[in-house]
Amino acid sequence: MHIVMVNEYLTKNPLVSVPTVRHDVATAGAASRVFPITRSWTTSNLHAGQFTAACGVLVYRGDLLPHDYHGNAFTCDPTGHLVHREVMHPHGVTFTSQPAREGKEFFASRDEWCSPVNLELGPDGALYVVDMYRAVIEHPDWMPEELRDRLDLHLGNEHGRIYRIRSQVTDHSRSTPELSTAKNTELVQYLSHPNAWWRETASRLLLERDEASVHESLRKVVREQQSSLARIHALWLLQGLRLLNEQLLFEASNDEDPRVLEQVVALSEPYVQSKGRLRDRIKSFCQHDDARIRYRALLALAPVSLVFSDFVDEWEMRAALIAVGTRAGEVLAETLRNAAENPTEKTNRAGDHAEWTMQLVSLAASTNDETQRLDAASVLLAESSSRAAVIRFLHELTRHGISVTSFRDKLKADEQRALDQLFAEAHDAAASQEATTDERIEAIGCLSLDRTARTSKVLTELAMHEADPELRSVAIDALAGRTDLFPWEQLLSEFSTESPQIRRRVLSGVLRSKDRIELLMEQIARGRIASSELESHQVNQLVQHRDSQIKARATELLAAAVPQDRQQVLAEYRSVLNMSADAQRGKQIFKKHCAVCHRIDDVGVDVAPDISDSRVRSGEQYLTDILQPNRAIDANYVDYSLVTEDGRIFRGIIATETATSVTLKQPEGKTYTFRRDEIEELRSSGTSLMPEGMEKQISHQDMADLIAFIKNWRYLDGRTPLRGSSR
Repeated sequence: MHIVMVNEYLTKNPLVSVPTVRHDVATAGAASRVFPITRSWTTSNLHAGQFTAACGVLVYRGDLLPHDYHGNAFTCDPTGHLVHREVMHPHGVTFTSQPAREGKEFFASRDEWCSPVNLELGPDGALYVVDMYRAVIEHPDWMPEELRDRLDLHLGNEHGRIYRIRSQVTDHSRSTPELSTAKNTELVQYLSHPNAWWRETASRLLLERDEASVHESLRKVVREQQSSLARIHALWLLQGLRLLNEQLLFEASNDEDPRVLEQVVALSEPYVQSKGRLRDRIKSFCQHDDARIRYRALLALAPVSLVFSDFVDEWEMRAALIAVGTRAGEVLAETLRNAAENPTEKTNRAGDHAEWTMQLVSLAASTNDETQRLDAASVLLAESSSRAAVIRFLHELTRHGISVTSFRDKLKADEQRALDQLFAEAHDAAASQEATTDERIEAIGCLSLDRTARTSKVLTELAMHEADPELRSVAIDALAGRTDLFPWEQLLSEFSTESPQIRRRVLSGVLRSKDRIELLMEQIARGRIASSELESHQVNQLVQHRDSQIKARATELLAAAVPQDRQQVLAEYRSVLNMSADAQRGKQIFKKHCAVCHRIDDVGVDVAPDISDSRVRSGEQYLTDILQPNRAIDANYVDYSLVTEDGRIFRGIIATETATSVTLKQPEGKTYTFRRDEIEELRSSGTSLMPEGMEKQISHQDMADLIAFIKNWRYLDGRTPLRGSSR
């Protein structure tokens, strides 16, 4: 994992939403592969062939292994009794990697007690492997209760090994002088040592000593040393000693080694916010051939006046967006103008012009500078602009509480006509049977921004009577962003005749508005819509609603769906553990009730915790987890309620968050990213995303079948006899 962007850069332009600051260099999660040569019992043994306890990560920078091992990433996996090796390669701003040898590990043992847990680079350049060496590597807290007293739990407490790994052909008969007594001149020489242990130890000692006699020697290294590694260490040492200055950095900016220049840019950040030749030099690096230098220069200078075009990857594009600052409208105009003037221009980098344009559109609409917004609208409404870009701009305006109607009034007359024409064409396309599905979806998205009664009527007609369920769903979503109640009265009145897909879409839209929820409550009270139509997480949302009247009425109407005594329910359902069960039928129960959040094999989505590793958990444990979801909650899966500044309400778990944005993940795997300045309230419910009350939807026999599936799903392929009990 590579942390590509730190929070200090995100705060330079809070309008830019960065969903994550991390990049998986190696293949991660279920797709990762390791190759143990023995099998052993672990509580995660369902994930055999994958990392289950990755630790002790080390990038090798020594000189006692062959040259092609240098820069490789090594990772311990004690449950696999191995050390994995990945070969890393620069890729754009970050890196990619792949296993050094397919099907074979760098270090693997047949001894089931062998448990590599840490790696270190030694002074001699060798790779040292720390082997915990014991019978059971896992902590009892992570084992099922019935296994915590196993007899071999403490076997090996007194043991441990350290392996020293070196090349057979490398000369290892080296002297090892005592660095603590070495002279400063010797330590300076060690800054170019091929073994990072020597370079870093020498750097530390020089920093601790802080003797004036060495200061000029370090400056000389920066100016004259042939080793690029020595120049980098000397620069950072001078910075640590508070001796680095703008003049020396400017001299170093002439270095021919890209990796030295990358560090020069990083060290120059305190100096480049004011005008001067160093700032000009760093600004020129924004056009450098090396992606990492461009990336660091953009972030160091942000905000900076530049015309951006092509990007090697998404990270460079994000850096450029941050560097745009408050000039999004201006940069958008320049970008579109350049594209129009040079439509066939080729570049050396594989930038995505369309995506860059869309990102600029979002930024321009998000700015608080009305002049920038109007300038952006002016260029977007020109004939050369794409319809999709205009629609994106208008969506971003409404997202920030600016109505399209009020914004239209501020446009010039010709721009107003262009906008009116856009909506007129969208009306035609949305209703046209000749248009493609994608064209109609785009048109409906455009109409969702037009608050006129005519548009409301068109969207309602599509939502009620369109034959294509995908288009109906999109129309319902478009109505969900409007305040009109009439369409929802219509949709709820026909609810009983709709397909499951449309019912789910209608309920999802209803729950986004207090007024619509009241319509739904009325339909439930009259018996026209059964409370069982609501999924468990939707019931949970209503009975925990921030509006006290809705909360009270929902609790009253949906009382049958909200159990009061979890222990009593659990006691009533324990008999299912002794019932005959059908795992194949249980799979269908899982699809219906669990797959919106959980995944087993190829069924469901990964929102909630992984429950597929079931061989070491009892049926009773699963029954307890289903009926008492709040008994023990992983902090990563606590349910949150997010209210936006314009009153929209979303629920889900926090998938990722940065200094400037929060991403929620909802059942069915839906994700929504919000800038922090859009959020009025973000509150934890203190409960699991999985609601209580599943027994109201799952009978005793269904529960027995469901647990049988969870316990035995891996045997359903017929190659292994299916066990008949879920216990």
